[in-house]
Amino acid sequence: MPKPLFLLLCIALLVPATGQGQAVVKHLKHSGYVGVILDGREVDRSDLQDAKHLAKLGDRQAQFNTAAMYHALGKFDTAVYWYRRAALFRHPLAAYNLGLLYYEGRHVNHDMADAVRWLEVASKAGYPQAQTQLAYMAYRGEIPGAGRVEEADWYRSAALRDDAVAQYNLGVMLWQGDGIAQDPVEGFAWISLAAPKVDREGVLDTLVAGMSATERAEADALRATLEDDIRPFVMR
Repeated sequence: MPKPLFLLLCIALLVPATGQGQAVVKHLKHSGYVGVILDGREVDRSDLQDAKHLAKLGDRQAQFNTAAMYHALGKFDTAVYWYRRAALFRHPLAAYNLGLLYYEGRHVNHDMADAVRWLEVASKAGYPQAQTQLAYMAYRGEIPGAGRVEEADWYRSAALRDDAVAQYNLGVMLWQGDGIAQDPVEGFAWISLAAPKVDREGVLDTLVAGMSATERAEADALRATLEDDIRPFVMR
């Protein structure tokens, strides 16, 4: 998973197994700015001027690039302005960044309604990390009218776009029957897909201890099927 700028990916610890032998695995948290494209590099002023020229002509990618460069320069009010312009044209990364700014209350007033609004724009455009963020907010009870079923649906959409946090958290829900019908086989399949990418490979040995050989074989076969179904996000 590429290392994003400002990413806050906090991983909870595995807690001891229950009396039934089922390991209880905590959700991974998800919230962070991933749309900024410069990753700490210096902004070339000529690139900024070129992007801004195209941005003023209505090019949504240029609007996002302009926002990202102003963001990297610490000119946050201007960055927010251009994020909003691009988001209004449904640029997924711009909408995602804008939603997270409202969610975190960074450089704008904290506004949960605007956070959900812009994250949903990015989600509907198929951006997986927006879907994962919405799922995690539903898990925290932060979205009116969205419950555990919606949480699982958002996680599944993002999981099928190869978002490792979504794969892991969907697997946790299925493994434990946490808010949705329990399915340890599918749960293990998703967790095993995600674990190497989120540095949680050690959890697999704990989960295997609670599975029969038949369940493990079924999970391995399902994992292969899921790998065929996963389609990375492609921005249009």
